[in-house]
Amino acid sequence: MIIRSLGVGVLSVGHQMMGNTKRAVAVIKEALSNSIWPANLRARILFYLCIVQYMEANLVGLLNTSQECLRVIRDLPFLHTRAFANYFLGAGHYLRNEFGAAESVLLKVLDDRHAVNPSYVAHAGFILACIYLSQGNEAAAAQVLDQIGADCQKTDNATVLSIIQAFEAEFALRRGNLQRAIQICRHADFDVRPPLWFFYVPQLTPIKCLLAESTNDSLKEARTRLIEWEERMVQINRINVRIEILALLALLYHKQSDQAAATEHLQAAIGLAEPEGWIRSFVDLGRPMVDLLKILIQDQPDHTYAQKVLKAFQAECRKIAPSASRATTKPRISEQPPHDALTRREIEILPLLDEGLSNKEIAARLYIASVTVKTHLQNIYKKLNVNNRIEALKKVREIGIID
Repeated sequence: MIIRSLGVGVLSVGHQMMGNTKRAVAVIKEALSNSIWPANLRARILFYLCIVQYMEANLVGLLNTSQECLRVIRDLPFLHTRAFANYFLGAGHYLRNEFGAAESVLLKVLDDRHAVNPSYVAHAGFILACIYLSQGNEAAAAQVLDQIGADCQKTDNATVLSIIQAFEAEFALRRGNLQRAIQICRHADFDVRPPLWFFYVPQLTPIKCLLAESTNDSLKEARTRLIEWEERMVQINRINVRIEILALLALLYHKQSDQAAATEHLQAAIGLAEPEGWIRSFVDLGRPMVDLLKILIQDQPDHTYAQKVLKAFQAECRKIAPSASRATTKPRISEQPPHDALTRREIEILPLLDEGLSNKEIAARLYIASVTVKTHLQNIYKKLNVNNRIEALKKVREIGIID
């Protein structure tokens, strides 16, 4: 039955790639109408429907299907499938600019990261990093990326490690550090995996760097690559990727002072995005997209969806200032060298212990699982040769790790 369920998924995705989405959905629904499927395979078939809906840019359908998948699983121990559903649920909420709902389910993927597919853990981490960066909390964003990178180093997953390195360039670019992004681009492999149903598309990061350079040669090269990728995505009906490519083409033509072409491509991107409330592919492109949206709204004052995206930009700008002030708060760690045996993460936990936080509260502060905090504490006690929190804090004060 497992092979049969896989066949249902392959057939459905194949129909979507050929542009026959109605038939793709019908294949799934026809399969689910049969009562022979146990809960785990029924949930897995719903996962295939999530793939179809994500590639089709159907966010409303994606949210409904991923929630149905979780209802089918209930409290059964299907960690892989649960992580798939939570990833898609989080991705859908994020792309609709619903940060709170996205964060809560994506953190669940990270909580189970040692037991589930590392690709989904990585992309869940990427989205969380984007959320925190958009809130002005660069420290939290960096912590998430450090965590997933350290976990993948332990398992030596070369494919996921390559994608994480590629995202580091994207992350640097979003932080406004073009030189760092270009430096990473010289060594990263952005073609390790073709665009599938994952949030981050590595192939677009070098193109974004070319756009940011804004020289005649870089813009010419970016245009060639974007047109090529747009043609590829049309051939395999990747509407989710096309939204971002069309938005990037709009920015490119705007930089080349071809406003007619810029407006045409922006309207095409918005036309694909509007039915399902797809917002972040515009907002994540930053300030240049704001200028382009304002031009479009000036020409078409009744363009309500362009106004909605612009309002998302403006709301984010208002939120960043207070969040940024919180992000600059550093742990109360002294400038003296730490004890050689303690890791960076263990040292980060010490000031939180001093605040009297519980394991759960420390986990929330550091964006890690409670069980991970417990493991770190056990290691701290062992390395410091102490038995509890009070003794640990006394010891680290004596050796100068915290004030």
